[in-house]
Amino acid sequence: MTFSKVCLLGLALFAVLFIIFGLTLPREYSVEREITVTAPKHTVQDLVSDLARWPEWTPWQEADPTLKVTTSEQTQGVGATQSWKGEKGAGRLEITADNDDGIAYETWFDNGKLACKSTISYKVADSATVVIWRLDGVSDLPVVGGYLSAAVDGMVGPMFEHGLGKLKALAEEPTAGPAAAGETAAPEPAASENNSP
Repeated sequence: MTFSKVCLLGLALFAVLFIIFGLTLPREYSVEREITVTAPKHTVQDLVSDLARWPEWTPWQEADPTLKVTTSEQTQGVGATQSWKGEKGAGRLEITADNDDGIAYETWFDNGKLACKSTISYKVADSATVVIWRLDGVSDLPVVGGYLSAAVDGMVGPMFEHGLGKLKALAEEPTAGPAAAGETAAPEPAASENNSP
């Protein structure tokens, strides 16, 4: 048997094994990351539940500077939507739940070919808030779907971590006030009859 035939046989065997193994891999995938924010839950909720504030902390714009984002007139609550388009793809999301414990939203990529469901939820821990960002979906692509599902955590997880880090920094910023603005409070007048108003 010639060397070229051996190579072809080896490639054919690899292809068969690739297909068989790919068919055995689970198509479902999930990604979850969390971070502890030293801020009240309502402060986190103000940043998470309003799509108009997402550019301040979500990681997508940094990952694709060409991204053009359009947010619906309604930016909060069930039914609020956001769509985007850039060199790396396009998509759309819609908030499906919004309450004191967090939000849920559904996302469609590439004209609705791929879809997933996500939640950003909160747990109060002492004087801090634990924020959990989770994504769940199923890859329906034949053969390679299992491989793609296995790779989702490695691709999306670091982006969730980066976004949560930005959210933490933003939520923990000191509340703007007279001191933050460089002003000082006027001292209270001493108890004296000569004090003028």
